[in-house]
Amino acid sequence: MIDISSGFQTSPIEVITFLVIIGIITVALIVTQLLNRREARQRARRRAAAHKAPILRSRSAAPRPTLPPKHQNVLDRLAWFLKNPNRITALLEDPEKMLLLAKKGLQEGVVQEKEIRSLLRYLGVDPEQLFSRSLLTSTIPPGSEVSVSTADLSVASGVFVSNRRDGLLLRIDRGGQKFRTGLPLEIVCYSADGMHQFHSTLLRKKGKHLLVSHSRHVRHAQRRRYRRHEIEIPIRIGTPGFRGAPLETVSVDMSIGGAAVRNPKKKLVLGALVECTLEAGATPPLVVTGTVVRLSRRKTRAHISFSAMNDRTRHRLFRRLIQGR
Repeated sequence: MIDISSGFQTSPIEVITFLVIIGIITVALIVTQLLNRREARQRARRRAAAHKAPILRSRSAAPRPTLPPKHQNVLDRLAWFLKNPNRITALLEDPEKMLLLAKKGLQEGVVQEKEIRSLLRYLGVDPEQLFSRSLLTSTIPPGSEVSVSTADLSVASGVFVSNRRDGLLLRIDRGGQKFRTGLPLEIVCYSADGMHQFHSTLLRKKGKHLLVSHSRHVRHAQRRRYRRHEIEIPIRIGTPGFRGAPLETVSVDMSIGGAAVRNPKKKLVLGALVECTLEAGATPPLVVTGTVVRLSRRKTRAHISFSAMNDRTRHRLFRRLIQGR
């Protein structure tokens, strides 16, 4: 029978061998961890490089055509009217759609006629097609009420005096002190024939008279003076002097003189003085006052007559009606 009372006896050589084995295993584990981390970093770099430089396949989109900088600048401004501005290059292959977009750009004053002519000629499109059915400033009758505005909404008002060969002569009764020669202008004329809007340039200023350039891109927005314009604009209606939350409603139709609105919960009453706040897109809301002058038979619709408004508000309302919904 083996006697183990004296314990296990190990020689120094066995102890050294055991320690060497443990050291080798430890080093191997450390080296393995280092190699794994290095490989992980390399994989991460390869993935990042793959995202930065995607592989182009044979069915990838054709490259964008290169235009001279001046023409590319005009094209970029026309792209503002597209729901997807990236599709602007597709229009280069569709002359009809390009002409429609160019006409809208001219009417809105985003581009100048000279720029559009140059771009269309470069693309091989006849620019005269833009003007074949355009309404001219020569059709606007003298004596029309005129509202003139700059890009920063500095507004003047007056009368359209005469139609001359070298331009349109306007007489300014209010505002316009800061107008200078060469300044781009937006002009709205209001007469018995309706509302006309176009963009022009100030050619000369003498006292209260302005000579502005002709335009072949006139927008006729309404057929006759103060005709109601079917348009839905969100409106908040408050009652000055009375507490309470304003009524939230929508217009049914509108003109410079007034509006018909839906009567929420029939709260608007005949003769009430109201303050209407109209949404105006990206610009601050329009605020106009008025009086409820008529109610529909079932009182579900109220007709509001607007009070007199200043030139700036009047011109902004002109523009809002022209823009439509």
